[in-house]
This record gives sequence, C-alpha cells and structure tokens, in this order.
Amino acid sequence: MLLISIQDLTPDQLATISTYLPQGMSVYHVASPDEIATILYQDVQIWITYGEDVTEKWLEHMPNLLWIQIFQAGVEQLPLGAIKDRSIQLTNMKGIHGIPMTEYVLSMLFYSVGNLSFFEQLQKKRYWDETAQFEEIHRKSVTIFGAGTIGVDIARALKALGLHVAGVNTSGVKKEPFDEMYQLHERYKPLAESDVVILLMPITDDTKYCIGYEELSIMKESSCLINIGRGPLIDDNALIDALEHKKIGHAILDVFDKEPLPFEHPYWYLPNVMVTPHVAAKSPLYLDRCIEQFEGNMKAFIKKTEMNYIVNVQQGY
Repeated sequence: MLLISIQDLTPDQLATISTYLPQGMSVYHVASPDEIATILYQDVQIWITYGEDVTEKWLEHMPNLLWIQIFQAGVEQLPLGAIKDRSIQLTNMKGIHGIPMTEYVLSMLFYSVGNLSFFEQLQKKRYWDETAQFEEIHRKSVTIFGAGTIGVDIARALKALGLHVAGVNTSGVKKEPFDEMYQLHERYKPLAESDVVILLMPITDDTKYCIGYEELSIMKESSCLINIGRGPLIDDNALIDALEHKKIGHAILDVFDKEPLPFEHPYWYLPNVMVTPHVAAKSPLYLDRCIEQFEGNMKAFIKKTEMNYIVNVQQGY
C-alpha cells in the first residue's frame, strides 16, 4: 500500500501518481497518518509526505515500511536513527528548487541591494527626489554557503548578471560556475569581502550557528545576508545585535530557528530586515515537479534499481 499524507495534492495529481504504481497497489490519501484504520498500518510499504509527520511512533506502527519519499529537501526533522535502524530507504527532493529559489534571490537582491526599498519609502511619503539613485548589483561580490545543485543554479544566474561569486562547501574544491571555493573553516575571508552572503547549507554539527558574532563582525557594514537554507545556521542574538547596531546593512530571512516566527520576535519590526514565511522554494509548479521526480524513483523501486536522491541518514543530508 502507498500512503500519501500530503493534503494539498489535487485529484489530478493523485491520479497521476496512481498511474506510476505496480498493479494491485492501493493508495490511501489522508491529511495525517492517524486517519487510516489501525489494521491498515501493516500494509504500508511506501509513504509520500512532506516529512513533518514522520515520527518514531508512526514508524513503529508500520512494520513493513520500505521507502519514505519526502517532498522537500531538508531531513533534519526526521527520526533518522530509527529510519537507519529499520533500513528504510529515504529519498528527498533535489533539483526542483533551483528555479524558484534563484528567482527569490534575484528579487531580494534588486529590492534590498538595488535600493528599491528606498524608492518604496519615497512613494509612501509622496516625495519626489531626483537625486536618488538605483544601486547597480553588477560587479558586486557574493558568497554562497552551500554549493550544491541550488547553489550552482543561483551562482549561474548571478554570474550572468556580472557578479563575482564565491562558494563554501565541504571539500573546498573549486567547481563551475564559482570564481573560487572555500571550506567552512575558511569562511572569514569571503565573509569580509562579500557584498551579499547567501546561506543554503543543511544543518549539521559543523554548520549549526556558523554565522555568529565573530562572523557578522567582519562583514561589510553595507552587506546583505540572505538565509534560504535553515534557521539555525544563524545565531539570532548575534544577528539582531548586528542589525540594531548597523554592523551589516540588511537581512533577508526566509527560514528561522522557530517556525512560525513568534509574533513578538524582533525580526518583525527591525527596519533593515525582510521576513518571508519559508516560501523561497514554493511555486505553483512545485508539486508537479515533485511528482515527476517520484515517478523516476517509483520505476527504480519496482525494478529494484538504485533510486535518485537517496538521503545519507548518517550524514543527515
């Protein structure tokens, strides 16, 4: 049996998924796993989910579960130890986030670095100022923390606009289209030189709170920090201090240590912060792209060949 606990799939999308299944495999589409009868849990072999409802409790209820396909990239919220102990195959989504996340970054660059927010303020005041200037992003320096598939897509778009793009990854080995590459422990040099810093990395023991007081203190006062990776990449107290004391210019934040962002959180009212509610990767085409990727993995599952984007549960990504 295939269990689907993604509520916002349309009837047409569910019908498409059904065409990929082997003959005789039934589909249960629910908002939550607790909506199916207890007797059916033992029949679940495949589970499609965003991932938030995957808990040790539900894994214990599904003794014959073979494969979990999550419709997102991040897996740190999953019980990876239990998944590993059960030898359950875990696959995530990669290669489908590049277009919306690249467009998100470009939009925010033009808005903040390009000074569009200033013109918005002029309009609110109904003030005509012909001395104001639009800031070019051409030839600005950018560092992308996380030089995987999405990072490459963003770097390629930025290079096309004439920006200098450095990357930070595990190996530090340079690859196209980056101008140079650094390891995480070498981050201070590109941080000090960058006009824009983009965070894309997953959360690991090494990356958690990798942007703190020391890192922010060496960034340019005019710099912009964009986080579309994971909230805990940043020490919130350090960033709030840097923003309040104008140690950096702007922060564009789409992900947070705690979500939803609490109503009273300083990020909401700091004038040099743009908050978006974890939407950088969202698009009207998102689920269609997920389903297309699932089709390839379903074919591999049936043929007992290797699937795409298998998560290394030991490393956590």
